[in-house]
Amino acid sequence: MTATSDGTTDDLAGDPEVERIEADLAQTREQLGVTVATLAERLNVKARAKHKAQDAKQRAARDVDALKARGTDLAAKAKDSVTTTDGKVKTPVPVALVIAVVAVVAFAVWRRKQ
Repeated sequence: MTATSDGTTDDLAGDPEVERIEADLAQTREQLGVTVATLAERLNVKARAKHKAQDAKQRAARDVDALKARGTDLAAKAKDSVTTTDGKVKTPVPVALVIAVVAVVAFAVWRRKQ
């Protein structure tokens, strides 16, 4: 027997229906607690802003690191494209092409004069 709110005893103590209702109430209380915690978290604007700022900072740091690595790779490729293996500067192809064109024109002019 259990006591009711008005002080009388209740004979439903071992009733499976009462136990099911009590279990249902306990589960509902637990769900309500989770819901309240979720709402409190969503309403905490300061914490959310701080979290978003940390995320942005981490993304920016990753992006900076990636850009540094890419810049280093591009600089190395540029250096490799204009220097030989022993570090001397390569003669660019356009300079050689200009020299060849000037030589052909000079030869054509010289040949016409003869």
